[in-house]
Amino acid sequence: MTVNPEPIAPADFREVAQLWYDSWLSTGAEHGEGVTVSHLSERLVDEGWEIFIVREESTIVAFLALDIESAILSQIFVLPSHQGAGIGVSLLEFAKTRLPSGMALRTNVDNRGARRFYEREGWSLDRIESGRAYYRWKP
Repeated sequence: MTVNPEPIAPADFREVAQLWYDSWLSTGAEHGEGVTVSHLSERLVDEGWEIFIVREESTIVAFLALDIESAILSQIFVLPSHQGAGIGVSLLEFAKTRLPSGMALRTNVDNRGARRFYEREGWSLDRIESGRAYYRWKP
């Protein structure tokens, strides 16, 4: 599937935060105490990430957040109903254009679906520490 990531607009923060919240819960993991859609919306504003969204018609179906300065793929989430359609792969390819020298990411060690996805897409497991799996991509 071809996607056209676009920069997030202020009006999109709430919808993206809801997508983030729902997608995270679909992994089977629980949110920490105090994590709400409002909290995630504030993080989208405050973190200083470059954030891109993917729309299908008028609905936001995925987002990508990059910390360019630290070369970190901070967040990548696809609506559960749109997973498996190639959107995540396309967003990873887009991320590589933004950080062509390489990047790192971390995910919950128990998020086996995400871990399989990253490994299938050529990311290398760097380490497992404190319940997190750390991955690295190098060209």
